[in-house]
Amino acid sequence: MAESKNTFHFLVGEERISAEAQGTILDAARSKGIFIEAPCGGEGTCGKCRVEVDGKLKFACQEKALAGQEVVLIEGLEGELSQVDDYLSNWRDGGIFCGAERALAIDVGTSNIEIAVLDAVRGMVLGGATGPNRQRVLGADVLTRIISAEREREVHHRLVRLLRDSINHIAQRALQDAGLRTQDIGAIAVSANTVLAHFLLNQPPTRIRYQSAADYSAVGGEFRSDEMGILGFGDTPTYLLPPISGYVGGDIVAGLVALRVGENEPAVLIDGGTNGEVSAVVDGAVVALATSAGPAFEGGETACGIPARKGAISSISLKDDLKPSYQTIGGAKPEGICGSGLIQLLACLLELGVIEQDGGMRPDGSSRFRKTASEGTAFIVVNSQESGSGLPIYISEVDIKNIIRTKAAIQAGLLTAVERIGLSLAEVRKLYLSGNFGSRIDLEAAKGIGLIPRLPAGEVVQPKNSSLLGACSAILSENFRRKALELSRSAAFIDLSEDQRFIEHFTASSFLPHTDLKWDL
Repeated sequence: MAESKNTFHFLVGEERISAEAQGTILDAARSKGIFIEAPCGGEGTCGKCRVEVDGKLKFACQEKALAGQEVVLIEGLEGELSQVDDYLSNWRDGGIFCGAERALAIDVGTSNIEIAVLDAVRGMVLGGATGPNRQRVLGADVLTRIISAEREREVHHRLVRLLRDSINHIAQRALQDAGLRTQDIGAIAVSANTVLAHFLLNQPPTRIRYQSAADYSAVGGEFRSDEMGILGFGDTPTYLLPPISGYVGGDIVAGLVALRVGENEPAVLIDGGTNGEVSAVVDGAVVALATSAGPAFEGGETACGIPARKGAISSISLKDDLKPSYQTIGGAKPEGICGSGLIQLLACLLELGVIEQDGGMRPDGSSRFRKTASEGTAFIVVNSQESGSGLPIYISEVDIKNIIRTKAAIQAGLLTAVERIGLSLAEVRKLYLSGNFGSRIDLEAAKGIGLIPRLPAGEVVQPKNSSLLGACSAILSENFRRKALELSRSAAFIDLSEDQRFIEHFTASSFLPHTDLKWDL
């Protein structure tokens, strides 16, 4: 079908998406279901909706869509590969997957993808690469992607292409980093949540919305790389980590087994991403749940929040006069605040009495505060002259409410999982905080806002990326693969929509730091 003369195009990597040139670029994107973050509602005040037009950065909410234009969606900077070498010795016990000498281990995340190139014989990482999951343009979270794919078959195919293109692009960079070629790779292991596993296999994930506790064993096990659209590797044997349920995927199984969570003492694993998965383990029994925490700790749902990339404020402190001192990733001019910075900022404001337990602010009349009709009172961290975007960087009462909701979901999920498995918080001997977010946060700040409990000293572990570690371990060890399959079949999934205790805990946790005296031990 011929395109309208009023058509322009969005470019996302290799994907070219046509749209009608009506209104602003942001308006056109929304009409096509394309996600461009704009928490200010298109008012031009947050600076998050930047796109590239004719080689120049523009705000999508302020730029008129023009016929014939090509708009490049900004994917974000590529980060460093998580270090997993320290843990690989746990699984060098024989049974290399398909006897491969060289292999790829792939962690497919909702926002980002990490790929490690392995020397399977020596059990070491040779190189790797990270990059964005390009599906983000069609939804920041998996539920949005499920609904979009359900409504329109072409959107499903687009999500499949975007995911596969992302993996193939990052895989080539990973091989280049390791000095290898595609023909050198003899096996692949993939760790992903259940929704992304469906897209990877080109299967509709619709039923997950309605049957989260159903049998999803078919999206785990042994496949071929061409079945997942991982190109250039022929029919390379590919192992996909098996899931527990629709919302607790193979990425969580990967972390639980790779880290040997709960083998010797009662333990909890928290993956604080968009889904906020929590798993409690004791005496070989596992309960798992997903809290739908939201992306507040990954740069979403806050006006000046950004992912952990160059220019993100990653740590911050406040003096008694509220003057901030901060550090940015890469030492660049600040462009926003990532999750670890938001937690520290919130903890500081709470300790100094600037914010109430419910998230409301007590402005002291200084120039650090401003009041708006839509966001309430806001605390200015960086003024417009000092920021990299030319816009102020701040945290508002609306932002704080969103952070509290995410914090409450994780806190309530932890309490629910621990209670369901028959423990008290005092009996939990080790708490694992997985993922890039969990490995970066300041523990005292996290305890200060009630995100994690004050367990006995030395009981919190922050592995870099337990999902990637699990994918690596799956390549190296037949014993690992056996344990992963057993755990995926035996773990109990908790459907929180039917759990009254979770609702009660969530309500009690919706304050800073909490209202439950049992939380601080």
